[in-house]
Amino acid sequence: MALFRKKTAAKSKPVAGAGAGGKDTTYLGRKLKVKGTVSGDGNVIILGQLEGKFDLKGELTIAEPANVSGEIRAGLISVKGLAEGTLIAHDKLHLEPSAKVYGKVHAQTVSMREGAQLDGEMAMSSSPGRPAKKGGAS
Repeated sequence: MALFRKKTAAKSKPVAGAGAGGKDTTYLGRKLKVKGTVSGDGNVIILGQLEGKFDLKGELTIAEPANVSGEIRAGLISVKGLAEGTLIAHDKLHLEPSAKVYGKVHAQTVSMREGAQLDGEMAMSSSPGRPAKKGGAS
């Protein structure tokens, strides 16, 4: 009988605009130019231009043809466009073939597809954003 059937939990469907981890995703459009500081807990996809400081706890995608310059911090940074300055990925930095990165890069993990350009300094450590100690462990 249907009256005594065990109820199953309904599967949740992703919410429109939700990115990885169920965080909201914000798009900065191709025709937007943003100067200043952007911070928060969510995912951001940049299609336009951003100049300044960027501090995000979620994922950042610098899409093609985006142009980003300044200090960029995020959990995961994926670059398909142009990024200049300091990029600090707390978890991972991923560069697509169309990526052009100029400056300093700090990340725990880095992946680059063939064709990606990285011109500058790169430091990989378990604590991105902190310079590695020279001369071995103390």
